[in-house]
Amino acid sequence: MDITILWWHWMLLGVVLVALAKVMPRFNFLWFGLGSIFTGVLLGVFSGMPPAAQYLSFALSSICFAVIWIKVIKPRM
Repeated sequence: MDITILWWHWMLLGVVLVALAKVMPRFNFLWFGLGSIFTGVLLGVFSGMPPAAQYLSFALSSICFAVIWIKVIKPRM
């Protein structure tokens, strides 16, 4: 079974996760939402990305957003 994930799937997931982060008392879903939106934009630009590269992009960007928050933004607040 061949499942194709399109750019708007990532964007929709990102919007849902960011909205979920707004109603939850913690920001845990925010990093995954931003990572999903980043992956959607990346897939929109590079439309031939294989699914493995999409998943890797999602994971790495989510981790990077969380690290940026913890190491850079949060200490300045």
